[in-house]
Amino acid sequence: MKGPVHYCEVCEKEIFLGKDYFMTSLTGDKVYCSEECLKKDLKANHVDEVIDEWLEDSIEYYTEEEEDPYDRYGVSRGDF
Repeated sequence: MKGPVHYCEVCEKEIFLGKDYFMTSLTGDKVYCSEECLKKDLKANHVDEVIDEWLEDSIEYYTEEEEDPYDRYGVSRGDF
C-alpha cells in the first residue's frame, strides 16, 4: 500500500488515495479528514472570513420610511 496522499490540517490523520477529504476556498490548500476538523479550523482561525462571506451572500438592506408620503419628502398637504 502506498503512503498517505494528504494529512489532515487539524488532527494530522493520514488521508490515503481513494479516501474522501474536505477543503474550502476560505482555507486555501488545507485538507481535512472530516467536517468536524474543518469546522474546528474555521472556528479557530477563520471566523471573520466566514462571517464576511455569509454576510456577502445573505445580508438584506432596508430603509425605514415615513408612512405618510408627504412626510417622506419633507412637505405637508398644505404646501399644495
